[in-house]
Amino acid sequence: MYKVEYKNKPEEKLKLFINSYKNIYLETFTDTWLFYEDLIRQNYINISEKFFNEIIDFIDDIFSQEKIYWYSVLENKNYQIKTKLWNFRIFVEYTENNIEKIRFIENIEFYKK
Repeated sequence: MYKVEYKNKPEEKLKLFINSYKNIYLETFTDTWLFYEDLIRQNYINISEKFFNEIIDFIDDIFSQEKIYWYSVLENKNYQIKTKLWNFRIFVEYTENNIEKIRFIENIEFYKK
């Protein structure tokens, strides 16, 4: 099994993505005069935390496997996988050290389906 390590860039991108995802919904349900506005807002906060955890779990599960069969090689000689999670396509760029059995997550990008 491989060890998975995140570089600074993908970790920050993931946090920014989740914050923007959450804030879009929180701004939508601000000052609506709905009786359960606070409950709705808290629900979106919980959903965004769940989404963050699912992304991390998914990446850890995929990249800890011994073989990844569905990757592509980029121009910079890094590898990339493409996958779908919730309503997004996720592109994860990584490098690997086969001797020490470590995969480094170099970059992550999100696109709406």
